[in-house]
Amino acid sequence: MSYHLYQTEGIVLSGANVGESNRYYHVLTKELGLVVASAQGVRELKSKLRPHLSDFSYVSLGLVRGRDFWRITNAEREKKFEHIFADKGKLSLVATIAQFLKRFLHGEEKNVRLFSTVEEGLSFLEKEKLDDEARRHLELILMARMLNALGYLGNDKKIGNMLEAPLSHALLRDTKSARGALLRDVNRALHSSHL
Repeated sequence: MSYHLYQTEGIVLSGANVGESNRYYHVLTKELGLVVASAQGVRELKSKLRPHLSDFSYVSLGLVRGRDFWRITNAEREKKFEHIFADKGKLSLVATIAQFLKRFLHGEEKNVRLFSTVEEGLSFLEKEKLDDEARRHLELILMARMLNALGYLGNDKKIGNMLEAPLSHALLRDTKSARGALLRDVNRALHSSHL
């Protein structure tokens, strides 16, 4: 029986140990959506995959679909979002995004808009200096954009700019005045999702 090797880019959302040396990973991929995949022997010191599959890493990876689950055959960590790891506040926001995605994504379904939203948010977070208030505004905007990409948010003209405009410090400042409407719509979408 032959297996097809899928090559894709992805963001490692989390990993969990299984058995003596294996791990399962939740990876948001560009081509396949959310994938849960195993990496055999990855916890061994000699593993070539080990340094590439840390939480929140942006990776290029090879996947093979087995009968019951995906298996990671190769992975290479890309030089994206590396500066986030040095800032606890930024890292905390990335962890919140990862938890959100794991909560809302069930099964594999390609969603290029969602992947682009997350990628743009992490890129902005990495490059920009943000105080606590700006980080809170960015978190709210990203939650709204991810919900919108998943089809949970309607077209409210009051928050339209928050969903479509490129991320910038000016947009974060504008969020201060629109925060109430944005928060209301996000909470309504979270409630109606029943997740």
